[in-house]
Amino acid sequence: MQRLTYLLPLALTVHITAFAQPIPAASIADKDMGWREVYNFRAQSEPLTVGTRVYSAAQRTIAVDLANWMQASYSPVGGRGDVVRTFPRAGPAVPQSYGVAGQIFTELKYGANRKVELRTSASIIWNVTVNGSFGVAARALSTPDRYYFTIPPFDRRVHGEDLEKAVDLSGHPFLGQFPALFLSYPHDGNRMSVLLAKDARLPFVKLTRGEYLDAVGVAITQAYVEEKRRVTQAEQGNQERIARFFAPYEQRTAKRREVLGANRAKYKNRLHEVAEIWTTEPAINLEDFPDVFEGNGGTAVRLPVYTFDATTLERSKSHPPQWIVVSWTAQLNEPASRHLFDAVLNQFNFEYLYNRFFDPAKVKGLPYTPLRPVRDETVATEASGATSTVTADPGVYFFEDFSTTPVGTAPRNWRSNLNNLGASSVVVEPKGLEGHWAALNGFVMTPTQLNGPLPRDFTVSYDLAAVRNYTWGAKGMTFKLSKGVEGSGSDALFSVRLRPGFGGNDGEVVVEGMFRGALGHVDGTRRAVVPGFSNNQQNNRIAVTIRKLGEMVQIFIGETKVIEYQKAIPVSLLFDAVSFRLQGNASPNDQMFISNIRIAKN
Repeated sequence: MQRLTYLLPLALTVHITAFAQPIPAASIADKDMGWREVYNFRAQSEPLTVGTRVYSAAQRTIAVDLANWMQASYSPVGGRGDVVRTFPRAGPAVPQSYGVAGQIFTELKYGANRKVELRTSASIIWNVTVNGSFGVAARALSTPDRYYFTIPPFDRRVHGEDLEKAVDLSGHPFLGQFPALFLSYPHDGNRMSVLLAKDARLPFVKLTRGEYLDAVGVAITQAYVEEKRRVTQAEQGNQERIARFFAPYEQRTAKRREVLGANRAKYKNRLHEVAEIWTTEPAINLEDFPDVFEGNGGTAVRLPVYTFDATTLERSKSHPPQWIVVSWTAQLNEPASRHLFDAVLNQFNFEYLYNRFFDPAKVKGLPYTPLRPVRDETVATEASGATSTVTADPGVYFFEDFSTTPVGTAPRNWRSNLNNLGASSVVVEPKGLEGHWAALNGFVMTPTQLNGPLPRDFTVSYDLAAVRNYTWGAKGMTFKLSKGVEGSGSDALFSVRLRPGFGGNDGEVVVEGMFRGALGHVDGTRRAVVPGFSNNQQNNRIAVTIRKLGEMVQIFIGETKVIEYQKAIPVSLLFDAVSFRLQGNASPNDQMFISNIRIAKN
C-alpha cells in the first residue's frame, strides 16, 4: 500500500456517527493501541515531482526507510498511530526536505462493532525529516528567496530549571554530542528536536552584521510594498483615501529607514562581525528601538541569525542527506506524550540513523534494529508471601503490597498521573520500613485491575507513612471510593484524607461524602483528630481501616476508632473505583508512602 503526502500536516476529516462512543483517555493512557496499519513500505524506483521540486528515487527510498524504522521502533501507547511520507511543496528559499511524519491520535471512539476509530484529529507528533527546519523562523525578515531563523536556548523564565533538566539530552550516550532544541508552540505544546549532521556541526550559515542590516532593509521595503497593496485594495483605488490611511505607515517606514541608516553608520567598521540580536524573532519595527542588535538594552540575549548558503540549497536537491532533524512532542505531563518521549530516546536507534547516512561503513550490510523491544514491559519481581496468602483467600477482593514491582519503577497494574517533568509515582524501599511502598508527592494512583464493583459491605485497610518533618498544613493523603464519572452529575464519592501533625502533635482526618438525592447520609466535610500521627519520626506510620456495614461506616487508626457514622453511605450503593491522591505539595520532602492495601468482604 502506498502512503504519501506532499504536505507535512496529516489532514483528516472525522465524522462523528450516532453510534460513536468516546473512549476515555484515562482508560487507554497506558494501553498499547498500535498503528492504524504497519505499512512495510517498499523501495522506490521512480522520481516524484511536486511543484517545482523533483524528489529522486533515492530520496523517496530514504523516506521509505525512515517510515519503516519508525514503525519498527515503537507501538503507540495512549493513542492510535499513523505515518506518512512527506515531500513538501516549497519555494527556493529552503532546502529540499523530505522524510516521514508520524502522528499518534489521542482522542478515539468506538464505532460499529466496537472498532476503534479516530474521534478527532487531536494528536502528538514524531517527525524524521531530511534537511528539515530547526529553530524559529524569522518571519519578518524572510522572503521567497531567502529564509532566516534563530536557534534560541532553553527559556528558564518560562519553563523553569527542573524541566530544563528533565529534557536535557547532554547526558544521552549518543545524542549528547548533537544540537538539541526545546520549543513551545501555542497550539501544539512542547516539542523536542535533535539535529544529526556530520561531526555534529550546524550546517547553517551565520549572518554578518552587514548582511543582517541588508536583510532588514529588504524586509522594510517588502513590508512597505505589501501594506501599500493591502490599503490600495481595501480602498478600491481611491487615491485620497489611500493617501490618508497610508500616511501613518509612510511615517513609520521613514523612521525605520532612518534608524537603519544610523545603525549602518554606527557599525560601519564592524560589518564583518557575526550578527547577534537581542530577540528570538527579528523585527523590523525599528521605530521602537534604537539599536538593531541590542534593542533598547537591558537583556543579555544575543542570538546569531542563520540562513542557508547557495551550495547547501543546491546539494539538497540531489545529494544524500545534508542533515536530519528528529522532532517529537514533549508534553511530559501527558501519558501518551511521555510514552512517546521515552520511546524515541530509548528505542529509536539514532546511532544507526546517523551512521547510515554520515558514516555508512559502520553499518554496511546491517539492517535497522531498535535499541530495545517495542513492547518493553517492566518484569515483575517475585510476589511476597503475604500476597500469595491473602490473594488465595476468597474473602479478599483486592490486595497490593507492591512486592511484584521492581524498586524505582511505576507500580505495576496501577495508573499514576504525571507531573510537569514527566515523573510519576514509583515504588521504593524507605529506610526503616519493610517491604515495597508506593511514594506519592503530587500524584493520583488508581488500580487498573479491580474486578467489578466493590462488595456491598467491605473493609478497606492500608498502611500509610509520612516522612520526617512533613510540612505542617500541607495536603494530606486522600483515599477515595467513587462511583460513576466524576463531575457527570450522577457520580457519588466517599473520601478519607489524613495528614500528620507536627512536633509530636496529633494529626487530622477529614471525611467527605457526596450522594446526590440521598438525604441524611454524609454530605460535605467532617473532621476528627488522629492520635499519634505526627511528623517527628523518621517514618510516621499508621494503619488505616475503613469498615462499611449497611449504611454505617467506621474509621480506625490502628485499634482506635476515630469516626463512626451510623448513616454514612446509601446501603444500595456499590462503588466501582478507588484511588489514592497526594497533590499540591511543592517540597520534595512532603512525601507519603502507601502499602498493604487490602479490600475484603464483610
